[in-house]
Amino acid sequence: MFRNGEESDGCEDDIHPFAPEEVEKIVATAEDWEQSLITLYFFTGLRRAEELGLTWNNVFLDEGHLIVTHSFGRDGGTKPKTTARRRNVQFGPRVRAHLIAQRRRVELSSPHVFPNRAGAP
Repeated sequence: MFRNGEESDGCEDDIHPFAPEEVEKIVATAEDWEQSLITLYFFTGLRRAEELGLTWNNVFLDEGHLIVTHSFGRDGGTKPKTTARRRNVQFGPRVRAHLIAQRRRVELSSPHVFPNRAGAP
């Protein structure tokens, strides 16, 4: 198996996360809502299904945290997380700025932070 052009033995210890400069390049190539989505991925650790299931009533901009209570299911709907899987995720000023920008884009037309054109996750 090869990773980053070098041979690997396939062990999980061979995981190589993005370097900070790579993260910055990836974020810089995106625009608008996609940049906000990617920023949350990198700087909160949310999974794709969790971001798509995120609703504004679980985002606390002034306190700098959000609560993961739902995830977007394969069937196209959101499903609640079990109590054990719910979690509080802190975020800093960079994520806060992207969430504020996303809120302006959505203009409260949907309860979802990253809705599709129909307002659904």
